Amino acid sequence: MWSSKTRLSAAATAISPNFSARRTTGRRRRRPRDLISSVEAYLVRVDRDFQIKAYRVVAPQLQIGETEADAIERCRRRVRELRANHDRCLAAPFHSSVIKKIERERIAALAERGAPDVFSAIESGEAVRWPTVDIHLNTIKR
Repeated sequence: MWSSKTRLSAAATAISPNFSARRTTGRRRRRPRDLISSVEAYLVRVDRDFQIKAYRVVAPQLQIGETEADAIERCRRRVRELRANHDRCLAAPFHSSVIKKIERERIAALAERGAPDVFSAIESGEAVRWPTVDIHLNTIKR
């Protein structure tokens, strides 16, 4: 596996005839090595162990007697089916066991928050202390 610097250098060599010949209006000319150094600096900021990996594209398979246009339409139809299934799953109600589990956890958290403090009652005979919540209301003065 090549390092990211080697791959970027190879890419710069490949694009250098086209890239350096162009000049943008109102901006300075950017050479491929400037682009490469900018990309390298970005990659180092993002992830120090960054590796560029080659991605192999799988050629689409045409079915018997199918043209490219038919294959595109078949894929579009499949995408529509998958989106409809996704929407159906999102719109489906939650199973009651899931809701019961969520509510049990919520009630347990509320019970824990509202549990009385009996330590002082046991140790020194004071009254049982119940938890309180301070609520600050902002009022508008006229």
